[in-house]
Amino acid sequence: MKQKITYGIFGFLIGNALLLMIFFGVSQLNKSEPTAEEINFSQALELITSGNVRKVNITTDKVTLTNENKKVFQTKIDQTDPPRDAILSAARAGNVREVRIEPITSGMYWIFILNLIPFIFALIIIGLLAVIFIRLKKNNLIK
Repeated sequence: MKQKITYGIFGFLIGNALLLMIFFGVSQLNKSEPTAEEINFSQALELITSGNVRKVNITTDKVTLTNENKKVFQTKIDQTDPPRDAILSAARAGNVREVRIEPITSGMYWIFILNLIPFIFALIIIGLLAVIFIRLKKNNLIK
């Protein structure tokens, strides 16, 4: 005679937790920025001083410009201060509405660790539920 295997509430919780982890992982992959047109550094300075740029975002290795028509331009910079200072002085001269500067860090490891935290938290909860379920089953409190 075949024995029927039932997973009960524990299987239901694990299944839903796995589905949620897959869903959130896939939804993070679908997030993308608008494609930016590559320009060189001098063109970026000209755009900023012309007054047509409304937003400047300076990151570790690139500068992203958004003009009044929401068209996005991007130029690569090195990690030294002179290119950043040139962009900032051009932004002041061009009356840019929003200037955002991200600090120079090697934050890739932190980003990776911070993205793992929800999954680790979910695994801890699943582990705790498994321990509770096993103890209840051992004490014959559930069938």
